[in-house]
Amino acid sequence: MKKSGILLLIISVTMFTVPLESCKKNPEGFSGKITPENIKAGFIYSGTTNDNGFTQAFEQARYVLEEKGIPTMVIENIPETTECDRAMNILIENGCNVIYATRYGFEDSVFKYAKKYPDIKFSWFAGTRTAENVSTFFARIYQARYLSGMAAGAKTHTGKIGYIASVPIPEVIQGLNAFTLGARKINPEAKPATYHMPCHLRHKKNKILSALVIF
Repeated sequence: MKKSGILLLIISVTMFTVPLESCKKNPEGFSGKITPENIKAGFIYSGTTNDNGFTQAFEQARYVLEEKGIPTMVIENIPETTECDRAMNILIENGCNVIYATRYGFEDSVFKYAKKYPDIKFSWFAGTRTAENVSTFFARIYQARYLSGMAAGAKTHTGKIGYIASVPIPEVIQGLNAFTLGARKINPEAKPATYHMPCHLRHKKNKILSALVIF
């Protein structure tokens, strides 16, 4: 993982949310060298800033950094489709020179615009590849997954463990592997059964599937 994206996130702070219909300011986008004086970070969220979950976690981290005074811009409720292109355009036209794409499914837009705007830095959440101006960022969640697997392996009496996962992208599979290794560290006979959710954000359907797995 490149550290530049994380360091830029740490100094990206003051936020305002804009609709996709926001006015255009600079159709050509940023060019030149990014400095502490001219940095402006844009964030693309798939959910809302008060979703009590994934997106709000980004917001909580951002609140800690507000005192730094660096302007940011946020566009929320963007699906993992070509709709991300519109969000990219809005951020770039409003002068953002560092852009954080906070979903794995924003990949195509990230690399499309990274190629078009080589002076803008892009950071892609849970990404699996990089470019000259594209870095990735993610937490070491696999460590917690391993520990939770150990706990499950210690508690099971049958060796059967239900594991409810999100869509099978690399970071999700990584977590499943870590969980399985942790479970089998304690109980070599453990056999986690995986159930993949159809979507990250379908909370009601996810609760139903969880209940079915338990019973």
